[in-house]
Amino acid sequence: MSGHAAVDETCVRSTLGRRARRDRGQALPIVIGMMMVFGIAIATVMTLTLSNQRDTIRTNDAAKAYNLAETGLNTALSVLVQSVDPSDPSVITGTTTTAIDNGTASYAGSLSGTTWTLTGTGSIPNPDPAGGAIVRRVSQQVTVAVTGTAWGWSTFIASPSGCVNVNNNATINTTMYVAGNLCLSNGSKYTASDLYVSGTLTNSGTVGTVGTPINSATVVGGCTGGAVHACTSGDSVYASTVSQTPQSLTKPTVNLANAYATAQPGPLNACTTGSVPGGFDTDATRNRSRSQFDLTPGSSYDCRYVNGSGTTVGQLTWNAGTSTLTAQGVIYFDGDIVSSGAATYTGRATIYSSGTVTFNNNASLCGIAGCTSSWDTNNNLIMFVAGSSTDTYGYTLSNNTNVQAAAYAVTDALVSNNATQWGPLVARDATISNNATQSLPITRLPPGAPDISSVVRPISGTWRS
Repeated sequence: MSGHAAVDETCVRSTLGRRARRDRGQALPIVIGMMMVFGIAIATVMTLTLSNQRDTIRTNDAAKAYNLAETGLNTALSVLVQSVDPSDPSVITGTTTTAIDNGTASYAGSLSGTTWTLTGTGSIPNPDPAGGAIVRRVSQQVTVAVTGTAWGWSTFIASPSGCVNVNNNATINTTMYVAGNLCLSNGSKYTASDLYVSGTLTNSGTVGTVGTPINSATVVGGCTGGAVHACTSGDSVYASTVSQTPQSLTKPTVNLANAYATAQPGPLNACTTGSVPGGFDTDATRNRSRSQFDLTPGSSYDCRYVNGSGTTVGQLTWNAGTSTLTAQGVIYFDGDIVSSGAATYTGRATIYSSGTVTFNNNASLCGIAGCTSSWDTNNNLIMFVAGSSTDTYGYTLSNNTNVQAAAYAVTDALVSNNATQWGPLVARDATISNNATQSLPITRLPPGAPDISSVVRPISGTWRS
């Protein structure tokens, strides 16, 4: 019995051992399989996590690139606003790039007519070394035309009080904006396409005619003659549209101190070559100390301002032999300006005076020979700025003068006795009388014109990304 028991016990142990080994052999593949499943799951989770991280980084970097693109676009717009002449195609040339926040912001622009197309580009390095840079672009069209601004009206009178007097057969054939009242009398005629009067119209002349009405007459305060009333043909107001709908435009601002300091040539930036008779000032203070400057004297003069890169940015040259004036850039005289000769000019410039600007006694200043309506204001346009704040009339044309220029007066303007003001006129108030006329509007301002930044305006609906 004991022998059999020993054999049986040995058999049992042997059987159990074989079962354990067999169980272990069967469990090993299961464990290995489970480990593989867990490994794949972990790898999947890690891959998804890394992918999500990369996607998040790419999304964040794309947003950064977009913000940099907008920075570039805003910089381009700022360059235009701060430029002396935003209608000059050389203001933005090529592509300008700045490194910002581990990326770059770039801008470029092209000018067609009076419309700039500005583009901003933002670039961020790609977190994936195998990928290219993350780039975003935005664009916007911007106008630099005078349309829609005070300069878009050929005559802009800012004073809300008093009455702008147009009398003695004067003819207004370019558009007029009057912030106060308008008085037409003694055969005066208004024949321009559009008229705006914020106050009242007192009319013993005519606005349009029965056979040739003007396009629109807006007289917010109505016509006088009995009780003030909405203007009608009974008031000799003939227009396709007559309304009382108000608008709101303000007189362009002028920064005489800045023009004095920065004009090239001017009191603080003398001619780099040549000179003008008497110079631009007698001291270094804006105080109207210089004696009256004759723009077209009997002797020639030549003044040019050349910057450090060799570019002529300002010029005032008078050839007495040919009676031609060349003007370029922004020029400042700390005194009055007068011209009584006959001259033809070329160039685009703004000429500032601390005092008055006067043309009289058959004077003429023409942007084209003969002062004809072929004058191209986009190529040849001088603007005179009369900075006097004490003279009743800062800008005066009288006695058969004929001037193809734009004008800005801090105070009032006088155009009388067969004088013709061809370009736009902006003043506090004005008197236009005795067969005086006006002729052509403009589309672009010359360099350095008062409030020139006001013409830089984004065009609605043109923003793209």
